[in-house]
Amino acid sequence: MTEELMTRLHALYLSEEISGYICSKLSDSSVNPGWVESGLILKGFEGLLKDESIQQEYVIPTEQSINLMIDRGMDLVNKTGLIIVGSQGIISEKLAILFTDDKKKPNRKLAIAFRLEGYTPQDIGRLISKYELEIPLMSEFHEPNIDYIEQLKIDVGNGYVTDAFALSMPRGKINPTKWIQESLEEKSDDVIFRTNKLEMSPIFALLFSSWILDFKAYQELKKGIIAAVFMQESHNEMIIWDSSRKYAIFAVINDISLEEITHRYLLSSWLSTKEKMKPPSKTKEVVLETETVDTPTRPIVSAKRDKTSTKEHVIQERIDAISTKIEKLEAAEMSRRLGIIEKNLEELKASEESHDAISLSPDITTMIDVFRKRIDSVVMRLERLVERLDDTERRLGSKIGGQIDDK
Repeated sequence: MTEELMTRLHALYLSEEISGYICSKLSDSSVNPGWVESGLILKGFEGLLKDESIQQEYVIPTEQSINLMIDRGMDLVNKTGLIIVGSQGIISEKLAILFTDDKKKPNRKLAIAFRLEGYTPQDIGRLISKYELEIPLMSEFHEPNIDYIEQLKIDVGNGYVTDAFALSMPRGKINPTKWIQESLEEKSDDVIFRTNKLEMSPIFALLFSSWILDFKAYQELKKGIIAAVFMQESHNEMIIWDSSRKYAIFAVINDISLEEITHRYLLSSWLSTKEKMKPPSKTKEVVLETETVDTPTRPIVSAKRDKTSTKEHVIQERIDAISTKIEKLEAAEMSRRLGIIEKNLEELKASEESHDAISLSPDITTMIDVFRKRIDSVVMRLERLVERLDDTERRLGSKIGGQIDDK
């Protein structure tokens, strides 16, 4: 339900795993400018809602995206729409806009926008599927087809896609609406693939083509990609507008869940040539494996070395390990992040007092208290590690006749 999704998003924001989010209600007059601000229920970001950066990053893209989804009927009950926009790169920064029912008031819709980095499109699909749609998640990972045009053809053959076409964008500036109309009406080389029957896909394709011209959140991106999934009662409608590969896809999909759509199509659409995917050994979540430069391994200590030299080597390795831990977990950084959490907690409490706010989980305060105690414990352990490091350096220095250089 929506409360669970908002609780999850706020927890991710408090832990700095997402950049920010907003949630606004859609009233009868909400299509007028300013409805995001007037209908605001919850928010999480640095700054004020009226700040230009917040307007450009959250408010304006939300208004524009909801307008498109309203035009496609997503403002009706039991319909949900999702738009994801970002530059190419499977874990690049993305903005996700969700349009869904308010579970507390069935006749009211909510717009939720959140900006995040380090998440794949499938991660976003799983997040919404679990906490909002409440549908089962994929239990196993299988590597998707890198060519999503080929995947579209496969799904047509299997009966999952019944109404679809894929176009190759020409170079240079185009008028999207005119280009799509001409491509479908004439025998155009831009048509990569199409089903024999085209009924619904041209309708939402033309809606999208006139909308994208003014969508600045996409126009300002380098190698930008937009994906939209409109979840109708009997089917799903998918749009992929991929400027990096110069492809546009419009498809009606049956019997495939939101997460499966993000897995089959959106992962490969955001995937760059230097990235590859593989399943982790335990969690079976989608992870990214980037190409890395091989680093030389530490030389093996020869068995012929004397015991004293071997002990010094072992002690040095332990000191290096402790130093690495301290560098990764600085007490000052922990204190800074704790301060941010405490600040956001106060904002959360203020939001909960609002008469129209979505009530978050009552366990959120307990969660923050537990997290604060864990931070305090980490700081104490770090201080003890520093003391042990100093003591070890003194003892080692007395044995080998000198001090170890700080690095």
